[in-house]
Amino acid sequence: MKEEATDTDRPGAGLAGRLLLGLAGLLGAILLAEGVARLVEPPENPSAVEAVFEATDAPGVNYVLVPGYDGTAFNADLRTNSMGFRGPEWSREKAPGTFRIALLGDSHAFGFGVAFESTTGELLARSLSSTLGRPVEVLNFAVTGYNTFQELGVLEHFALPMHPDLVIIVPSSNDVDKAAFADPEHFLVSKPVAPGDRTPEQAEKLAAWRREAYAGGEWSRLWTAMRRAWTRWSSAPTEESRRGKQRWMGEVRDGPVEPILVEPVMEPLRRMIRMTRAAGVPVLLATFAGSQKWRLMLRTLSREENVPMVELLGVFPETFDWDDLVRQFSLGWNPHLGPEAHRRWAKAIEEKILAERLASQATDGAPVAR
Repeated sequence: MKEEATDTDRPGAGLAGRLLLGLAGLLGAILLAEGVARLVEPPENPSAVEAVFEATDAPGVNYVLVPGYDGTAFNADLRTNSMGFRGPEWSREKAPGTFRIALLGDSHAFGFGVAFESTTGELLARSLSSTLGRPVEVLNFAVTGYNTFQELGVLEHFALPMHPDLVIIVPSSNDVDKAAFADPEHFLVSKPVAPGDRTPEQAEKLAAWRREAYAGGEWSRLWTAMRRAWTRWSSAPTEESRRGKQRWMGEVRDGPVEPILVEPVMEPLRRMIRMTRAAGVPVLLATFAGSQKWRLMLRTLSREENVPMVELLGVFPETFDWDDLVRQFSLGWNPHLGPEAHRRWAKAIEEKILAERLASQATDGAPVAR
């Protein structure tokens, strides 16, 4: 009797089986890689606008973060205290031996898109504590969107009442912008909005627009990671393009301060410095500015007020311009700088604190004069 041919005996059956097996393995590898990418790679367009802000009656401040928030925002963890600032609950009275720093600024000092433990303030607290051999705490009063006048209000109404031993101010080159406001839905808006100013229909229409505009997401996180890697590689400047190109953080040319920067930035910063010193507390400027006119203004202020200053963007000597800096050190999904930048900032600030002996006279329970 003639035996029937099995599937494996038919011509091409073995090859088809091997192809199917290979395709299944490839699909499995892709799915595994996609899963890993979703764990480690930020989404394509995480929202830069979040419902995490709340109006405050503190003069000049306009808004803080929603007190007692515990979740995520700007693609990172966000926990706020009862005062409406990032971090755990703070005690007005310092623990014995503690060196307390008040950090003021906007999104850069806040740590936009960066895990709390990897922000400049937290890295500085841990490293300086190890160096000094005593507890160090950094109270982060920085909030996304603040301008200099808002930081002045925060200093007066929130930071100085906490009796810091040192105040660090982080001026940024967008501090000339007008102050924003928090609306009843906890978003930032350009004009004050009180409860009841919007009809229910208007509020729902706005909410629907926000959900659609800031939903983010993409069909494949692996594809997003590959595209980002390609963009970083393809946009890297060549050695030929860098030859003869002056680094953007070169020497600052002497000259008059731009009038447009005096009233909205330079004078409120001057008031902050003098207010802090009047309270018997030393001040450090940790500036985030790369343009010549901003750096000239800040250096002039530092010289006139005899206040130490460290330029945060100066700790990236390998970068030639802003695009190069963002390519190498940004979050990837947003031009704000990432954890490595915060690590460098913390180190530079600590070195300046030690060089200027800003922590040498700290006392328990009372501000320190410099």
